[in-house]
Amino acid sequence: MVGAALQPFAPNRVPDRKTERVLKLMPIDVSLGAADAVVTLFHDLAVEHCSQEMLQRLRTLWLNNPQAAANIDPNAHSEEEFLARNVNNAALRTAAQIPSYERYTFLAPTSSVQFDSCDFTLADLPKDVHTITIRSDGFNGKFLEMRMRSIFKDFNEVRNSQLNQIVVHGDTTDWVNATHERIRSVVQPQLLKTRGLVYGNSLTLFWISFVLLLFAEYRIAKLLYPRFSLAAPLSGTGALVMYGVLVGSLLVLGNTVISAFSYVFPYFEIDGNLSRSRTATRKVVAGIVSTLYVAAVINLLSLVFGSALRRLFGG
Repeated sequence: MVGAALQPFAPNRVPDRKTERVLKLMPIDVSLGAADAVVTLFHDLAVEHCSQEMLQRLRTLWLNNPQAAANIDPNAHSEEEFLARNVNNAALRTAAQIPSYERYTFLAPTSSVQFDSCDFTLADLPKDVHTITIRSDGFNGKFLEMRMRSIFKDFNEVRNSQLNQIVVHGDTTDWVNATHERIRSVVQPQLLKTRGLVYGNSLTLFWISFVLLLFAEYRIAKLLYPRFSLAAPLSGTGALVMYGVLVGSLLVLGNTVISAFSYVFPYFEIDGNLSRSRTATRKVVAGIVSTLYVAAVINLLSLVFGSALRRLFGG
């Protein structure tokens, strides 16, 4: 009976004019303090929506069905007192079937979880979370939405800013700007600058790596076949082999670089959530990659400028 009495009589009016700002998320280390601060903003917006909807239903009930209001709270002697005493009544909200208006989704390789409130902890999340989607709907069409992802299948996804962003949508410019700045102030200190440089220039770094790889392959070919030279015309078989090497290098390098780098150095990571096997290999992988790049650059300089340097120094 209580739930039936508190059913809404009219839908919420949503203003026609909206304001929206989007915060692009660069690679970020999500500390627990920063996560709590951002989640609090999402939760407060949802709670405000619940309170406003509950307030609207109680006000309508007081005006249209005084007997039902008296059954709920016989000690309330005015509308203001009735609203103040019952707007935060958890039992009434449950009876009225008011939704939570917030949802937190976490995807990981082993399992996925979803919560309709923020009463979860880091221990409730699966290890190695790679996708996060958070949505909180406020009153009158306001909403906050965050999308974060650290698994990419190609360079287009790496550069797709819509996969890692926070959307602030509201009915007033002041609220949107203030909320956007509050989130930005929390997020900014958590950004991983070196990782951001790599992900932000991923395609450029890929082509640089590809050129270095080709010169390394040329050096290997010269060691295996000393008479091999790009100046000599290639036979049909030679041209086919060269084409196969180029295509194979592109495919292997592209797929390997994206998957390996995003595995060891993901676009985002939550403190304490990354498995030990992934973090333990970082120094080793960084050392190997650095060594390979230094060797590749030296090889390139040697092939391009080796003859000129030998002539210059009389070698």
